[in-house]
Amino acid sequence: NVIAVQVPDRPGGLAEALTILEEAGLNIEYLYAFVSKVSGRALVILKVEDVDRAADLLRGRGIPVPHPEEVYAL
Repeated sequence: NVIAVQVPDRPGGLAEALTILEEAGLNIEYLYAFVSKVSGRALVILKVEDVDRAADLLRGRGIPVPHPEEVYAL
């Protein structure tokens, strides 16, 4: 399982999301960044050790985590 994360499309835009996961002690196994933009943001796919916890943490800190159906529709 993976999660999609919307981040600002600028240098360092992914840093906030990665910091949140690091502070929570969640390891990232791999990630893919997409050129396609969603709402003016870049879309990054993350494989983390605990998908549900990561999604809850990111959403709780204001990082958009779209539902899989939204990502598949791109």
